[in-house]
Amino acid sequence: MVPSLLALLALGLENGAPAVDGTVFSVAVESLPTDYEFVIRDGATTTQGEEVFDLAYGASVGIRLDAPLGSRFITSAGLEVVVGGYASAQDDRYLTLLVRAVLGYRYRLREDLTIGVEGWLGGGGGDLHIAGINGAADVDVHGGVFEAGARLVADYACGAHWYLRGGLGLQYDDARLGGDGLEVDLRQAGPVALLGLGWSY
Repeated sequence: MVPSLLALLALGLENGAPAVDGTVFSVAVESLPTDYEFVIRDGATTTQGEEVFDLAYGASVGIRLDAPLGSRFITSAGLEVVVGGYASAQDDRYLTLLVRAVLGYRYRLREDLTIGVEGWLGGGGGDLHIAGINGAADVDVHGGVFEAGARLVADYACGAHWYLRGGLGLQYDDARLGGDGLEVDLRQAGPVALLGLGWSY
């Protein structure tokens, strides 16, 4: 059974030692999946296909609690707020705002370097602008977005409280959008990466 962060806190308090290794605030830029599948329903007409966004980037802020599992291993739990922006050469634009719940485990290679894995589930909203072609009007649809992902991460301490953070992983997003008489299902899956800066105390 995977130990929860609350259980680790309780164990540390029972042993008379602090179980929380630190509270970490972080900011990061992220590259997001560019490939997507879509299904568009316009009354009795259904159109589906695959496309690629030319730009797909995000920015995130987060907070996490670290708790030690012995001298080398660390478990963590936290929250991230992520803003994503996508654009295509056809002037289609897609904006998302999500909150993620993140759980991770890391291994301390050295006093200043840890590596590990993180997984997350997230949810929020999306706003897709579809540019009209051949004289057709532009369309805007809005709705909910579900997200799941996992990544390998590395943290490198560059001071008493500051550290650099990098990660590579995979992410899946499923959006159900509607508006202007259309229903749009948008699914994204692909590699992601992050580079960020953190502050711990």
